[in-house]
Amino acid sequence: MRRSTKQLTILDMYNQSLSNYTNLGYTIDAEQYNVTNDSIVFNPLYDPFNLTVKYYGKLIYTKSAQSNETINVPSVVKFSFTKCLNELLTITLGNDTTTKNCSEDLEVIMLAPTTNATALIQSDKRDNISLNITQVNKFENVQPVSFGFKATNVTITLNTTLSASDFIVTLNTYKMNLTNNTFFIQQTENQSFAELMYVMITYKNHSIKQIVEAVNITLA
Repeated sequence: MRRSTKQLTILDMYNQSLSNYTNLGYTIDAEQYNVTNDSIVFNPLYDPFNLTVKYYGKLIYTKSAQSNETINVPSVVKFSFTKCLNELLTITLGNDTTTKNCSEDLEVIMLAPTTNATALIQSDKRDNISLNITQVNKFENVQPVSFGFKATNVTITLNTTLSASDFIVTLNTYKMNLTNNTFFIQQTENQSFAELMYVMITYKNHSIKQIVEAVNITLA
């Protein structure tokens, strides 16, 4: 049996509307509701009823209530990662910790601190970094994350009695340089390297033979 009609007013911590944030989800006693004019009007199944709020699927707020009231949804930090290395990331901010795999780009939602805090970001393929998160002043606070560029070096030595200078070696589409009979390339910021790449070995401008092989490399 449904209980009497209730009304929840939904605002952020600064009593501002959340109507622009379309990825917020509201559930009351396992039933989903939409917010209209900053309010949810409903007849609860239970007394008290249970409200949960999620943002991009991340649980950010829960409350058990019995009457009409204003709900101030806590603020969040959205960590924005780019140019990932197919790596496992662990982000810790205050008491909130989450682990995600990032192959290219990734956004991670975390509860925002109420005072200045430090976020620790750990990767299984790169050095850890720390970010200072200053006190926030709105619901969603975007924090870009950059690990900083670190070049990957790749060397290839050909097992042949022929002159190395007669060969052209490319790593994917990047031509490698020949130094002391060894082919070498140092990654630039504009070059995309992956753990699995292809080496193309060409002898005398295709006149005799071309070989393509997959190679595993260790990224910097």
